[in-house]
Order: sequence, then C-alpha cells, then structure tokens
Amino acid sequence: MIVVLITTIWAMCHKALPSHAPSTRNGEIRALAFYRVCGAAFAYDWQAALFLVPFYYFGNCLSSLNGYYRHLNANPDVPMGLGREQL
Repeated sequence: MIVVLITTIWAMCHKALPSHAPSTRNGEIRALAFYRVCGAAFAYDWQAALFLVPFYYFGNCLSSLNGYYRHLNANPDVPMGLGREQL
C-alpha cells in the first residue's frame, strides 16, 4: 500500500512539472528519494514515523515564516540578491 501511495504521489508531481528538461530531473530524483525514505521509515516503525510528522510540518511552517519576515517591506526595485544595498 505504501508503494502505491509513493508511486501515486510521484506520478502527480511528474505531471505537474511543465517540462522534462534536465534541470527538472534533479528535483524528481530528490523527491523520489525523499518519498522512498519516508516509505521505509513508515514500513520500519510506523508509530515513530507518524510521531515525526507534526515536527516536519512545524519546521516547514517556521521556514515559510522566516522567508515572509525576510521579505517583509522589501523594495522590489532594489536587487539585494546582486549584493547592492542602494541603487
């Protein structure tokens, strides 16, 4: 059942990608590896893996919150990614 779930998720992600350029191949490999590790963890000890799910979600929430506050009140005309403070 877990293998079917992983394959279904991978197929949905595969369809969602706009093209199958070489740059998207790395993302597919990483996603498939992540799903396999999660599947192996659930197969080995599903209770421990299920215990870690809220922490994984909370970590994603904190990461998004960090990105939100880093870009809060940002000026889109100032390219900070290029290393320039002011134009």
